[in-house]
Order: sequence, then C-alpha cells, then structure tokens
Amino acid sequence: MRSIFQLFAKSPLGPMEKHMSKVKECVDKVPEMFAALYENNHERVKEIAKEIWTLEHEADQIKTEIRDNIPRNIMLPMDKKDFLSLLSAQDNIADTVEDLGYILTIRKTTVPDELKPELKIFLESVQKVVDQAMEIVAELGNLEATSFGGYEAKEVLKMVDVLGLAEWESDKRQYKLSQKLFELEDQESPVSIFMWTHIIITLAKIANGSEKLGKMIRGTLAT
Repeated sequence: MRSIFQLFAKSPLGPMEKHMSKVKECVDKVPEMFAALYENNHERVKEIAKEIWTLEHEADQIKTEIRDNIPRNIMLPMDKKDFLSLLSAQDNIADTVEDLGYILTIRKTTVPDELKPELKIFLESVQKVVDQAMEIVAELGNLEATSFGGYEAKEVLKMVDVLGLAEWESDKRQYKLSQKLFELEDQESPVSIFMWTHIIITLAKIANGSEKLGKMIRGTLAT
C-alpha cells in the first residue's frame, strides 16, 4: 500500500480521494445493515455495525495522517484551510454512518412492513447522493493543471448541480417516508416511532453531508 507521503508526491488531492473512498466503504455497508434488519437478524446488524466502526476508524486514521503530514510548503490548487475543511466534511459523513450503526444496535428495532417500500427508495436515494459526491472528489485531481478553472472546472460544477438535485430528490423521499411512519402512530409504540424518526433523520444527514461537501467544492472552483 502506498504511503500518504507517496500520494502527496503525486498529487496533494490523492490522499483526500483515498479518504473519501474509505468514507464510501462505510456508506456502502448501510444497505447490508438494513437488509439484515428487514430479516430481524439483529446479530448480523451488530456485525455490520462493527465493520462500519472499523472502517470509520480507518478513515479517521487517514484523516489524521493527512493533517499531521501535509507539508507546510506544499503547493495546493486551493487554500490549505479549504483543503482541510473538505477533509473534515468527508469525515463527518463517515461519522454519521457510525452514528447510524449505534442507533440500530441499541435496540432490537423491527421494520414495519408498511415502511419497507418507501424505506428502500429512500436508502437508494441516499446512496445515489454519496456516489455522486465520490465521483466529484475523484475528479478534483484532474483539475490541478487548470488551477481549478477552465472547462474542466465547469464540468465539475455540473456534477455538483447533479449532486444537489439528487439530494433534493432524497429530501422528498425522506418526507414521504416520514409521512408513512406517522400514519402508523396507532399501530406502533411511541418508542418505535421515536426510533424510526431518529433513524430517518440520521440517514438524511448522510445525504445532507454529501451535498454540503459538494457546495464546499463549488466554492473552491474558479469561474
């Protein structure tokens, strides 16, 4: 495995992409966790949550290594403060996935059948937002030659627009899922309603964090 130093030697944005890849590994575990939840396989939910916690810790290690070893005199295509802010925004996504793992393991929560169709669509919409954010981060290394300007930057801006639209669609799916949840108030216990409200909000934070990352990237691009 290449070290952070080798990545910096090639591109200052290489380590950030490596970190985002680890963040996406965390997010990619979410559908697995909910698949186990659908089957009431709470032991498997716990196993996947532990896998997420391990991946989040690895992301933290990459983040710390980047912060501790980024050369003071390195030439970045953006302000160093902006670079580190983007890194933190990425890390917050992994932190939110870690939080979701805790929420799904503190209680043997079951998925009401009435929620499953909307929940499936909502999960897919959240994943779509994160996938788009990953594609944008992967493109940043290609912008160094243009100092984050020119045609290439405009193309990335279009990708950020797509990301914003995907997050907007995710917001709509969150609203529909929440509506469906509160239609079950007479069938589900108050604790169950509370837990699912918290789960839905945490899932939405994953998408919101990805959109925030996109907006921050927009702010770094020359026009």
